[in-house]
Amino acid sequence: MIRLLKTIDFSKYNKRTYIISSGDFLSKEKVKKLEAEKLSTIKHTGKYNIKVIPRARHVGQSWCTTPFSSLLSLILCLKIFFWNKLGRPDLLLCNGPGSSVIICLSAIIIEVFGFRRPDIIFIESFARVKSLSLSGKLLLFFADRFIVQWPDLIKKYPQTEYYGILI
Repeated sequence: MIRLLKTIDFSKYNKRTYIISSGDFLSKEKVKKLEAEKLSTIKHTGKYNIKVIPRARHVGQSWCTTPFSSLLSLILCLKIFFWNKLGRPDLLLCNGPGSSVIICLSAIIIEVFGFRRPDIIFIESFARVKSLSLSGKLLLFFADRFIVQWPDLIKKYPQTEYYGILI
């Protein structure tokens, strides 16, 4: 994802909020490094913050307890959307695990309350060669743009977009 974020014009998206799952220390460090690199090349990169949410579901977690951990994650995502000091997002760029579903669900919920829903771009995992992930199957109909990284998937899911390997 960082590789893709390097190509974004930070002067256009000058308020960025990165939402990272708890325990994902590597992504947090990569974000800080990316922001420092951009700041060294662009004078006005704007502001950013990093928000950490609990995972919607841990690997090996019982399906019986998943609704509770997902609900906690959803509540904290809604808090980010409603009370983020940088304002509500215009765009959600997400990929991968179940936490992405919760983040996108939060965006859909704020629309119910009369707020503008951010555009959702979902990038399916590089590992998904022949079929979509569960997250992908859930978000296929809600994402404004759905990008796959393998050409066979666009044949199977014509509403998706393919640009080669992105992340």
